[in-house]
Amino acid sequence: MKKSFIIILVALAVVTAAVVGVCIVKNPFKKNNENISAGGWTKVSSPVITDELRKTFDKAAGELTGMSYEPVAYLETQVVAGRNHLILCKGTATVPNARTYYSLLKIYERLDGTAEITSITDSVIEAVVSSEAQGGWETPSSPVVTAEAKNALEKASETLTGAEYKPIALLGTQTVAGTNYALLCEMKATVPDAAGEYAFVYVYEDLKGKAIISDVKQFNQPDTTPTRAQEEQTETTTQP
Repeated sequence: MKKSFIIILVALAVVTAAVVGVCIVKNPFKKNNENISAGGWTKVSSPVITDELRKTFDKAAGELTGMSYEPVAYLETQVVAGRNHLILCKGTATVPNARTYYSLLKIYERLDGTAEITSITDSVIEAVVSSEAQGGWETPSSPVVTAEAKNALEKASETLTGAEYKPIALLGTQTVAGTNYALLCEMKATVPDAAGEYAFVYVYEDLKGKAIISDVKQFNQPDTTPTRAQEEQTETTTQP
């Protein structure tokens, strides 16, 4: 009886070891020191679109028709059987004189390196586009939030109540009688367990260093400007 009990314990130990061995398969997409739980979305540490991510984006978006998307900032990642990426993009309809708007694209990158777009969330928020005109907006070479932009947002937020803004990416600057900053932020209501959401925050800092938040637009905020579909319909109906 004692011998049979020992045999059963050994068999259970072998089965347990096999199960543990199966559970700790290393995901090739998980980077060193990256704090990601399988299946959960995680904010990335840098919004920069790396060359590697750009190649993945181009694979996924290469066959799109009707719209052109330019990746602007890397936002979130999710480890699955491969990896999901959430990327802020500028989207422009491929029709004459189309406006450019911000969109969120989710891209699934498989273990074999192939990729596809799994969802597109368009907004009605017009994107910052560089202009050569004096006083026009300029897009930065990197979406990393500069110390100047961060400091301006902090000063502008000192007297705010009801919400707080965490800067995620710098989208543009504009030199006027001072400086305007366009920022993508995570916005949270100042209540317990509030969920965060993406918002476009515009900050003005005058020449004396005083800063205010001049505008806040939630990602899916309604707008009175023509939608992308309306623009395309207008172009179609006006053609001879």
